[in-house]
Amino acid sequence: MRSVVLAAAIWALAACGSSDQTSNMTVAGTELPEQPTTPPKGRLAPRNECIELPGAKEFFVSLEKAIKDRNADALLGITAPGVRLDFGAGGGLTAFRERLEASDSQLWAELDRIVALGCAVDDGGNMVLPWYFAQDLKVDDPFAAMIVTGSDVPVLSEPNAIASPIERISWDTVTAVDGPPKNGFAQVRTTSGGEGFVAADKLRSLVDYRLYVSGQNGNWHITSFVSGD
Repeated sequence: MRSVVLAAAIWALAACGSSDQTSNMTVAGTELPEQPTTPPKGRLAPRNECIELPGAKEFFVSLEKAIKDRNADALLGITAPGVRLDFGAGGGLTAFRERLEASDSQLWAELDRIVALGCAVDDGGNMVLPWYFAQDLKVDDPFAAMIVTGSDVPVLSEPNAIASPIERISWDTVTAVDGPPKNGFAQVRTTSGGEGFVAADKLRSLVDYRLYVSGQNGNWHITSFVSGD
């Protein structure tokens, strides 16, 4: 439970988003841009493995435009009637609209962040965003695992920007260490076993929001938009 609370606290600090997240799916007019030939540095760096699926480009154009315009009608138009919204009884188009249009809703901002994190195709042929969520990350505790969302992000010896880095991490996992963030920095343990502090806005919980999209004959619809486990 402490790991869940810690991950939530880190995400609250990081909610303004990371400027280093690279989108492969930004819409320019009505077409997607050319895909980069060299992905960003790091084993979990965003990449779009879905774009060549039949109908995927059209789906992403519609998705990005709906998000950009904050258009609930357009988003619901590419969402399945039984869309899953949590791990309880929450779901359906009416509930999704209510959550999108709530005065304190953060769902549009979450969607902005998700589409910047790439897309993978799972074993069932579904599109999964972020890309890394469909990978076998081999982490011991998914609730304590965080994704470093950037290249050459410093792990600092102290929780301040001028502290000496003990190592640098590019788009990889770290483990949150119990304790609240300090001065906008979260204490983490790296895969090499070192402990230090990373800027909270460069971290994203492994079990944060993700999007599942299912399709048939190139006709794609959002079937799940959930966080947690």
